[in-house]
Amino acid sequence: MATLERMAKQSRVPDALVRFLPRGDHRAQALAVDHDRWLVAARYALILVGAEGVEDSGMWYEVQHVRWEGETQLLRVAWVDPGRTPLEVRTETTEPSDFMADVTAKVTHALVVQKTAITDIGTRVTASVRRREDDELFSTLVADGPLDAQGKTLADELERTVREGVGLE
Repeated sequence: MATLERMAKQSRVPDALVRFLPRGDHRAQALAVDHDRWLVAARYALILVGAEGVEDSGMWYEVQHVRWEGETQLLRVAWVDPGRTPLEVRTETTEPSDFMADVTAKVTHALVVQKTAITDIGTRVTASVRRREDDELFSTLVADGPLDAQGKTLADELERTVREGVGLE
């Protein structure tokens, strides 16, 4: 029974921190992380909360991907905006499978389509169509390096392709 109680505690934000979350997210899937903080898979956003309140958050459509490394227990959130510093925390649990499944489902729901290409100079360009919390679709275009004229043409074509693929002008 002690194990079930511990697991229940690890998957829900403590009462002292719930006040910082939107009412509808009080029972959201959560994960205890370093420095007595919690990472919450809320309905519309990923939220990092601690004793002082919300420390970081991002709407699901802002999340590029979430990765967890079992050996180091490092959880890393990469954002769609390449200028935004990734969120990195260490989990207290060695079994975050329920949390990661929930996070993966929410990120997948927000990502409608994605295509990647490499330019002649080696820059990776990724065009995506994402879904906001109101179900509106929008596109993003990210390059991991410089773009020359050919690269800009490739990027524009890639974005046009993913937008047309879902019926966006």
